[in-house]
Amino acid sequence: MWLLGDVRLDGRKELFRRFEQWGEKIEQSISDEELVLHVFQIFGEVGVAALDGDFSLYYGIRKSKSYPDFAI
Repeated sequence: MWLLGDVRLDGRKELFRRFEQWGEKIEQSISDEELVLHVFQIFGEVGVAALDGDFSLYYGIRKSKSYPDFAI
């Protein structure tokens, strides 16, 4: 999985609380971009759509020889 973008998230504490509820231990020093990747991996596109902040991003997942991707 990869991400290209400019991200400034609001509510990081709330995100880390949600991760803990799901049994995920995420290092609190990670960048906003890394946090978006974790949100996508755990909560999917619905989780990314629910994020608060200022961001524009393009990310993709390599499942095979093709590169399906999703842009916000």
